Amino acid sequence: MPVLDLYFYNSQNVPIIVVRLVKPQKRKDFDKRCERYLSSFIQKVTKVQSRKGTLTGAMICFPDPVGANVIARVQNKVGANDPANRFDSRLPAPTNIPFDVIAMDYKGSPGGDEISPPLAAETNGADATNSESGALRLLYPEETLFSVSMVHPNLSAKR
Repeated sequence: MPVLDLYFYNSQNVPIIVVRLVKPQKRKDFDKRCERYLSSFIQKVTKVQSRKGTLTGAMICFPDPVGANVIARVQNKVGANDPANRFDSRLPAPTNIPFDVIAMDYKGSPGGDEISPPLAAETNGADATNSESGALRLLYPEETLFSVSMVHPNLSAKR
């Protein structure tokens, strides 16, 4: 599956944030595919917001580096040329929610291995279970984490 959509819910079980993760692919037309993934995601977010009206934000995460065409399309969609909206990065009405683009560094392995952090492991001889409840907890060794950076809006630019 080339993309994964994640929905984050609040305590009333309504969606408040939608995130799309785009996996790296070894395809010549990957930049074009990223543009299609972006368009379909914005349509999905608009549909969810028009039905539920509960979304407070949306993010899409592409493999680093994010193509210039994708960034330009996002900037056009959120009105980044308008000085007032430049740092706000909101999808237009009727959605009207913040929209961010994130770049994820998959450590240079396009189409790389699936991430499968251990459910239980030993760290410094300690058991990974919670000794009081006996429940397993996820362990994420640093080498299994990916670095991420915000691509849009560019908050480092001067206002």
